[in-house]
Amino acid sequence: MRKIKTVVACVTIAGLAGIIAPSAAQADNASETSATGLETGLLMAYGAPYRNYGDEGTFCEWSGNDGNWADCSGNPPTGGMQNQAESIYNDGVPSGPTAVNIYYDRWQSGAYRCLPLGQGWEDLTTGGQTFDHWGNNGHGLNQLVNNNAASHKWVYSC
Repeated sequence: MRKIKTVVACVTIAGLAGIIAPSAAQADNASETSATGLETGLLMAYGAPYRNYGDEGTFCEWSGNDGNWADCSGNPPTGGMQNQAESIYNDGVPSGPTAVNIYYDRWQSGAYRCLPLGQGWEDLTTGGQTFDHWGNNGHGLNQLVNNNAASHKWVYSC
């Protein structure tokens, strides 16, 4: 009798795992997801001559992680927003990863600066924000975020 209970328990657990885990097709069809498959909202970056978020002009928006800001949706300047952002806003959602690391180098590499949910840097040209975390190699550490951001990754907190 003991062997039968063990088999039944294993089958039940395996059946529940199939119900809880999303299929690959479900994960691929989500439009606003990070690499973890969780909803993130949007990261917005604005370039010159319109530095202030909310203004019309050049801008990029992403709905997940992006390793190369040369490509984006929105109204990007020539070459995308890589090394051209003068204003950045985290318009995330209050579930899953809500903060976003902005990186000095492409492919989420080098030093980074974290931007919490609902916050932004309206005018990076003032020089107040620098890449203040070492990251994976320290490249760009203490450099200005203004016109130096190249990639980003959603994270759970700053």
